[in-house]
Amino acid sequence: MDEVMQIDSPVTPYSYMLYECHSCASRFFNHSEHDVSLAELYDDLAKHRAHFPVEFTPKPYWQNQKNILINLLGKEPESILDVGARTGDFLLHFDESIHRTGVEVSNYFCEIARKRGLTMHEAFLEDITFENKFQIVSSYAIMEHLKDPVKFLDILQAIVKKGGILVIMVPTHQSLKARFLQKKWHMYSPPEHLNFYSRRMLDEYLLDKGFTLQKRYYSIGGMFKPFRNVPGLKKIHRKIPGFLDALPLIKKIPVYDHMFSYYKRDYSLDE
Repeated sequence: MDEVMQIDSPVTPYSYMLYECHSCASRFFNHSEHDVSLAELYDDLAKHRAHFPVEFTPKPYWQNQKNILINLLGKEPESILDVGARTGDFLLHFDESIHRTGVEVSNYFCEIARKRGLTMHEAFLEDITFENKFQIVSSYAIMEHLKDPVKFLDILQAIVKKGGILVIMVPTHQSLKARFLQKKWHMYSPPEHLNFYSRRMLDEYLLDKGFTLQKRYYSIGGMFKPFRNVPGLKKIHRKIPGFLDALPLIKKIPVYDHMFSYYKRDYSLDE
């Protein structure tokens, strides 16, 4: 592995070395470089970043994800597991008749999700034993937080039913945005964000487990907004990013840094 650059943490008083893997081009921080409790860090960030109401309001973002997954699955799912479910917004877009389960380490988020009627596991995925598998398993913006990503992926793929869909969304350092911003890329936020996966790493790992890539696209996510504080131009940062994000070509090439990958588990695999 190679040392890439030193990054000052925006959430702790420490700095961390960023490394890159020779073989797969993934990048990572060493979580043990400093003694920080990740569980306590996540819960503290959850409490202080925003207020999350118990009342549910449908979101176009999650409705779009639901539509993509149903289209790839070919039918309405009977079960879905969302890892890193936060307050359960994504799960609530599915009908109550569907077995909706969430995994979340933040007690603050879990309590809100439970009040919304969802089944929640307040633990790391690696510490949970599931009795059943799921037709859809989702992991949105969670894998960058992991101390042991291979162990996580081993468990994640194993709980997908044959013929089921696994969706993973991660920030990609292989985007033009990340390459341009370098140290200023907001996703370089150790120890909150620890791992940055290459396309090659994800695709080869899951292919070996019997999954084939069905769809991939890139989205603007938390785009750098150069006009936000410019008098008279404040509205531009609200309109231009959304317009660009909707362009088919922008979705196909890694200009922006949110990478959505959808995999299907082979029907021939043993349960």
